[in-house]
Amino acid sequence: MAKIYCFLSLLFSFTHCFAQKESSFWLSQYYGLNFGQFPPTTVLPAPGSFYHVNRASVADASGNLLFSTDGMSYFDKTGQVMPNGQGISVTWGTTYLPVIIAPVPGSTTQYYSFMVRQPLSTTQADFDTKLRYSLIDMSLNNGKGDVVQKDIVIADKQHDGFTLIKTPDDPNYWLISQSIFADSLLAFRVTQQGIAKTPVRTAEFRGVGNANFGGILLRASPDGRFLTLSVAALQTGTENQNMLKIVRFDNKTGIFTPFRQITHSGVSNPNANPSIQTFLQSTTEFSADSRFLYVVEDSVYQYTTSQNLLEITSNKTLVCYDLAASNATFFDQSRQILFKFAEMPYSVLAFMQLTPQRKIVISDVTNIDYGVAKAFSVIQNPGACTIAQKAFVYQTIPAGNSLATTLPVFPSWYFYEPPAKNDFAGPNASVCNHQSVKLGTTPRPNYTYNWQPAGLVSNANTANPTYQPSIPTTSANDTIQFYAKMTDLTGCVYYDSVQVIVKGVNTWKIQGSRSVCPGVKGVSYWIEDKWKGKQITWQVQGGTIVSGQNTDTIRVDWNTSNLQASVSAISINTNGCQDNINPFPVKVFKFLETEQPKGRDTLLCSQWIETYRILPTNGSVYDWQVINGQVIAGQGSAQVTIRWEPTMQAGKVWINESVNTALEICFGRSDTLTVINPKTVGNENVHLYNVSGVLNQPSQLKLQYVIQKQPFYLPEVLIQTRILGQLNWQNAGTTTTNSQTTFITNQPLDSLVSEYRLVAFTICGDSAISEIHRNILLQGTGIETGKKIALTWSPYTTWSGGIASYEVLRKLDDQSDFSTLTTSTQSQATLPGTTEGFQYCFYVAGQSTNGVYQSLSNQLCLTFENPLFIPNVITPDGDGKNDTWHPEPLNLYSANQVRIVNQWGIKVFEARDYQGDWGAANLPSGVYYYEFVATERKQAFKGFLQVFK
Repeated sequence: MAKIYCFLSLLFSFTHCFAQKESSFWLSQYYGLNFGQFPPTTVLPAPGSFYHVNRASVADASGNLLFSTDGMSYFDKTGQVMPNGQGISVTWGTTYLPVIIAPVPGSTTQYYSFMVRQPLSTTQADFDTKLRYSLIDMSLNNGKGDVVQKDIVIADKQHDGFTLIKTPDDPNYWLISQSIFADSLLAFRVTQQGIAKTPVRTAEFRGVGNANFGGILLRASPDGRFLTLSVAALQTGTENQNMLKIVRFDNKTGIFTPFRQITHSGVSNPNANPSIQTFLQSTTEFSADSRFLYVVEDSVYQYTTSQNLLEITSNKTLVCYDLAASNATFFDQSRQILFKFAEMPYSVLAFMQLTPQRKIVISDVTNIDYGVAKAFSVIQNPGACTIAQKAFVYQTIPAGNSLATTLPVFPSWYFYEPPAKNDFAGPNASVCNHQSVKLGTTPRPNYTYNWQPAGLVSNANTANPTYQPSIPTTSANDTIQFYAKMTDLTGCVYYDSVQVIVKGVNTWKIQGSRSVCPGVKGVSYWIEDKWKGKQITWQVQGGTIVSGQNTDTIRVDWNTSNLQASVSAISINTNGCQDNINPFPVKVFKFLETEQPKGRDTLLCSQWIETYRILPTNGSVYDWQVINGQVIAGQGSAQVTIRWEPTMQAGKVWINESVNTALEICFGRSDTLTVINPKTVGNENVHLYNVSGVLNQPSQLKLQYVIQKQPFYLPEVLIQTRILGQLNWQNAGTTTTNSQTTFITNQPLDSLVSEYRLVAFTICGDSAISEIHRNILLQGTGIETGKKIALTWSPYTTWSGGIASYEVLRKLDDQSDFSTLTTSTQSQATLPGTTEGFQYCFYVAGQSTNGVYQSLSNQLCLTFENPLFIPNVITPDGDGKNDTWHPEPLNLYSANQVRIVNQWGIKVFEARDYQGDWGAANLPSGVYYYEFVATERKQAFKGFLQVFK
């Protein structure tokens, strides 16, 4: 049966009508609306299958319906199936985005319809996730249209949340899809020639292609610059729906790059009751000028009732962000709350869609029950700034009865409206480093301002702050981007930015004679490093420029004595900015300050001839003086050649300068330059001061040393060792000249006395060897019968002042720290007692006489059995001898349990941690039986005991 649709004319200009009226018809199984005007008029629901999804449709430029589809069939404007319009989808499943229809670029009669069918079930037969298109030609079937191509596969394993994106200046557009499991976005170029077979892939969007089918939707901005997508932020115990990314699209390349991000943290405690998590729903919408982004936040509460039933409630909030915010901070601060929906039993998606009138319609998100009337909410002015101006109206458009009220999706560029320009940051500018620039335009009354970076402007809260560049250090231009935010009395925020180019400058140095004789003529001054610029002007105080003005080199005739004379220059570079040139001070006086000779102060190995020079002053005579060398060329001039003596350790060179002028006889003497011969540098600078064991590190040795005059030695230093008495040295490790402490491992410190030394190498390759040091080897034995311990150790013999003392330290059994037992100047010690513990550990610490160094020996541990002797007779008669039962050594078995019974097995005594104080009080003489358990050592002793009274 033919369907009858209502068509209403719109009162818009032609420029606004074009493309917008193509989105006039919003069709569903349960409702039909014609948005040719607002509020929309009701039309009959679209024909199609029983599945509760939206139909897609397209109208002509005047708002007349052309055709529609339910994803399985295509219907003409009368509701009849097109001749070739059936059997479109291979398989059918539920989806939020059944079809998007868009015109073929360059055509007025042909349209593409794009779709993905997610599986109806998880069976293999229903598993179809192919992105497909069909081609409809409206010039066929007497203008009612027909399907000329259908079900053409573009790509497999795609989400149904695809979209189209287009910029206003491009007649072509892009098809954007999401790969399942691939974490990537695919961009297919759509032109008059067709749909590209190979997409442009943008990877690294984690969570875009997760395994969940559906619900991950893309939304393109009307201007084609932005795309929103939900990206998983996977955390333990959380869902992966709590991050929304806004990415920037490059229409020329098809590549997406990060722009802004909205994130909500996951469940703080998933075991809490209730647990709370805020989802960022993937259904979003932009204002027509693409400035404002509308997002639905969904706070989900999950809790267990007293009846142990799981309940889930949802509180949705409609919020708005300003994409014109010039940085991430301003973007986060731009968040506004438009509306908080009523609590509902469980979560459903909220859909949003622009209308031809540039309003945003929001689907119903509450009261989702069969048979309940639904209504759409509206944002009347999505492009307005303030909440009041945006004018959100709750449930104002009836939407019929449905299980899930969803909305159709149209190409976003249908609704594009160029944004209003707010040029208040002022024009871009370029300045030199010595200039300032005022930013902004004419102040607007009752507006507030904020500029960033705030630290670079004079006042960040004024309409016209001043920027004063710091002095740049390079000749390259530097671009500073300033971001401005302006707020009116209603709270509406506007953003703008401006660039300031700080033109680069050069830094030059003037060279020449700093000390000259009064009356000297023709002294040269120049700009070092081959000056390049547009213009240079020289100025001289205390003299006269006789040649070279406006070039990089001048000559000066100096006047009478003047200690404040100077040479300066103003250089204008090719940017038109003044370069940095510090004035060059000159002393005009009879006592000359002759500069120190310049040249090599450390000779090359086995090379004894070197050249030395100073900057020449016109008229001066230079008499070079040398110690441990000879001037072989250039005497009297500003440059000489000197042959140094090969055997010297150090040589010296200086200059006596003299000059006669019409005004004065002048002379001077330079500072002396000392020249080092590296061939004579050797052992005297390589010092090993100490070697020491490391406590609780049985094979590690610590070395303390100093390498003086480090520039004359190669960085790496060898550590060598040999067993005492042997001839050959072995490498044990390396260290560096600039360290003073190092460690080596795998040393036999507990069994051998070894010698250690450092071997450094001069820059000439000659070896330099340090003093030799030995480790302290501690040895010892215990004599249980005599209850003594004898310790001996090898002496430390290399300290220049000798040994001050040896400190003997000990710890017993499980003690954590060592304590000092005795101090000696000898290399041996006899210590009394072996019954204080089962294990005795010792080490010796040798101390140098200057108190700076300490050398530790190896750690020596001796073990003693100390068996428990238990007497079997006591005579408690009060004579103080053998009055109590006292096993020995009881102090080592103090953790114990004791039980004594008589000959009939009756317990007469029991104790824990027995102290040896039982004397058979109130018991007769006789035979008793004991059990002694040493709890810590896990030993048990049993026997008899005779009591004589």
